[in-house]
Parts: sequence; C-alpha cells; structure tokens
Amino acid sequence: MQAVYVPNRENSDYFQTTKEQRAQLLIKANILDKDGYYVERFFSAETIKKDKAKRQDK
Repeated sequence: MQAVYVPNRENSDYFQTTKEQRAQLLIKANILDKDGYYVERFFSAETIKKDKAKRQDK
C-alpha cells in the first residue's frame, strides 16, 4: 500500500500566502483576468454574470 501526502491548511503554501499573492497566482493560471473576473475564454457567460452580480452585492 502506498502512502499519499495530503497537505492541510497548516502546512500548505497556498494558505500561507496573502490574498494578493493568491490573486496573482489565479491570474497567472488564466483563471482570473487583471480585473479579478473569470476569463471569458474559459468560463461561461452565465458563470461570469453570476460572479459579477455576487461582487456587486458586497
């Protein structure tokens, strides 16, 4: 049987980064555009519309 390492919140680098660093990581991965919205090329118009509406409510 092979053991698999599963990172948790305490030892994962992702959770030790700032909000700005996580945003830059998502921008670099083409998940978010420079304005912080989903990239239209990879996400449906419905998903983008829901996200923008959710951000407007805050």
